[in-house]
Amino acid sequence: MDTELWTIKDVGAYLDENDFKQYRKLFCEENKIDGRVFLSLTENDLKQAPLQILPFGDLRRLCFLIENLREEKRNRDQKTSESPFKQTYSTFNNYIHSEQSSTRSGLSSPSGGISITDSDDESFQIRKKLKLDRRKFALSVLYIFCSHFFSGFAVTYAQEHLPDKKKYPPLPDIILDNLPFIPWAYRVTEGAIFFLIIIGLIMLFFHKYRFLVIQRVMIIAATIYLLRSFCVMSTAIPMPQKEYNCNRIVSIV
Repeated sequence: MDTELWTIKDVGAYLDENDFKQYRKLFCEENKIDGRVFLSLTENDLKQAPLQILPFGDLRRLCFLIENLREEKRNRDQKTSESPFKQTYSTFNNYIHSEQSSTRSGLSSPSGGISITDSDDESFQIRKKLKLDRRKFALSVLYIFCSHFFSGFAVTYAQEHLPDKKKYPPLPDIILDNLPFIPWAYRVTEGAIFFLIIIGLIMLFFHKYRFLVIQRVMIIAATIYLLRSFCVMSTAIPMPQKEYNCNRIVSIV
């Protein structure tokens, strides 16, 4: 989003992102500074009332941030004449650069600007979207619990209404009917599933946005199980194989 279109809330979020939380109330609540006003601030504006930024180090770092935003806006204006491929590459390159230089402080130029930036506006918006929303995470946990509960009910219901395999034999299958039955195949598949789950948990442990990944995996898994439940309850097909035994869990009262 263009910096000039930032709301007062966006300016506050940008200050928080760049370790200036102590000035959020001054800029946003007391002086109602939005994106356009924030871009127009000069060093004299920051030194004089009503802002009066102290100490001097914070004053200079804020000047660097504002000059950085101005430079990014000029670069975006120049990109309007570039091809879509160049725009995409430039956006990705700026994001990688901002991640690599996030721990570096800005270097000032003789004119008071900066030559190395900590982050750009586009990468700031990306990181803002990647922040964990606790409300959404809690809703995803509730969603997957409800989905699994309904899935268990659907499986129990399907087993109680399972067709008699003596009266209804398995449906014909071109491939499986011509292959020998392998008793240990189910254990191998269960072992493979367990192994993949272990690998997935290890990857999540070292992932930077592990909770965001868990949230999305839970939503996808819950949706799949919910659709599976509707399919199980709405269909009644025979056993897949004669050797497959699916004992009833609950007896009909």
